[in-house]
Amino acid sequence: MRGGNGTVRSMHAGNMNSACPLPIAEAQRLDALRRYRLLDTPREQCFDDFTMLANSICDTPIAAISLIDERRLWFKSLAGLEATTLPRHQTFCAHAIMHPRLLVVEDATQDPRFAGLPQVTADHGLRFYAGAPLRDEEGHALGCLFVVDHEPRQLSAGQLAALQTLAGKVMTEIHYRVLTAALALSWEEIQAARGLLPICCHCKAIHSEEDHWESVESYIARQSETELSHGICDDCLQVHHPKVFQTMRDRRKAA
Repeated sequence: MRGGNGTVRSMHAGNMNSACPLPIAEAQRLDALRRYRLLDTPREQCFDDFTMLANSICDTPIAAISLIDERRLWFKSLAGLEATTLPRHQTFCAHAIMHPRLLVVEDATQDPRFAGLPQVTADHGLRFYAGAPLRDEEGHALGCLFVVDHEPRQLSAGQLAALQTLAGKVMTEIHYRVLTAALALSWEEIQAARGLLPICCHCKAIHSEEDHWESVESYIARQSETELSHGICDDCLQVHHPKVFQTMRDRRKAA
C-alpha cells in the first residue's frame, strides 16, 4: 500500500523467486549508468559521509549507496557492513529503482518478494529496508541510497523525507563529478589545440588527429564551440581588391 510522503509500502504480491523486475527503459538506464563512470571506482569520503549521515538520521546500523548494472548491485559506499557486490535479483534495490520515490519494507519476512533472500534468511538477517532511488535528470534510476536494520521497524515521516532529500544530494554530487570531468577534458583539448599543428603551407589546411586534411574553419568548429564569421584583412584587400582598398583608405583619411 502507499504510505505518507509518496512512499510505497511493502505489498504481498509477486514471487521472490521470479525474474528480477526491470524498468521499461532499462537499456537507456544502463547507458546512463555507464556515462557516469562510477562503477568499480574506489570508495570516496564524500559518499561515505552521505551513508554515515543516513544512518544517523534514520537510527539504523547499515546504510549504503548502490549502483545497479545488468547482473549485480555494487556498493559505492557501505557503512555498517562488509560487502562489495550482490546478485541483482537478490536485492531490495532491484525493486526500489522501480518506485518513483521511496520503497519501504517494514518486515521483509512478511513480504513474499524478499522473505527468501539470503540476507533475510541468514542468522541475524535483515528485516527492515528503506531505499530512495538515485535518479538522473532524465529520470533513470542508477541505484539507491538506502538504510537497513536487523529488526522490523518504521521510520517517521520526517526521517523518510530526510532520506529522500539526502538521495537528491547524492545525485547532485554525482552530477558535479561528471561536470568537473567534462570541464577537465575540455581544458585538455584546449591545451592540446595550443600545441604544434601541422598546416599546409599553400592552402593552410590542418592535418588533424583523424589523419586527414581539413580547413581551419572546420577544425576550429569541431574542436570548440566557436562560431566563425568571414572578413578580409587590409593586406588581402589591397592585393585582391585594390580599388576597394583605395576607396576605403581615402574614406579613412577623409574622416
